[in-house]
Amino acid sequence: MLQMLDDFVDVSKDEKQLMHLWNSFVRKQRLFMIKLWNHGLLDGCTMNNCNMILEKCRDEESDTGKS
Repeated sequence: MLQMLDDFVDVSKDEKQLMHLWNSFVRKQRLFMIKLWNHGLLDGCTMNNCNMILEKCRDEESDTGKS
């Protein structure tokens, strides 16, 4: 996931750092997304997409650990 963010060329270094920090935070605080949804700051489709990305990252990390 970190490599994917680093591949963006139209994003500043500060924006990439913010994205890295946000992704790290969300991975550790999955229930935070529910709070955002409860307050109308996140829709169900976006929440589902985030969960799919997080699951994929978790699966890739576990596959890497097995090698």
